[in-house]
Amino acid sequence: MAAIANIDFQLRDFARRVPAERDRRTCAACWFVRSLFIAGIVFWLILAGFVLWSSLPDVGAILDFLSPTAAQSLDAGWVALSEGSGDRP
Repeated sequence: MAAIANIDFQLRDFARRVPAERDRRTCAACWFVRSLFIAGIVFWLILAGFVLWSSLPDVGAILDFLSPTAAQSLDAGWVALSEGSGDRP
């Protein structure tokens, strides 16, 4: 009888821990709002990427902007610390 009482206790304890079923409409509305938020973020990221892509002239200009050569840096007025004062001869 002790084994049956133990099984009965375990089943009742498990049933108590299982959460009550949620209202499906509330859960669906929550996921709908979440999906709208994520879709909005994706839309703005795509739009920002398109604006950046269309405003930059070509890949060479992008690479020059990210890592200019020493000559381009001197022309722009940037001087590396190892190059001294940057005065051209």
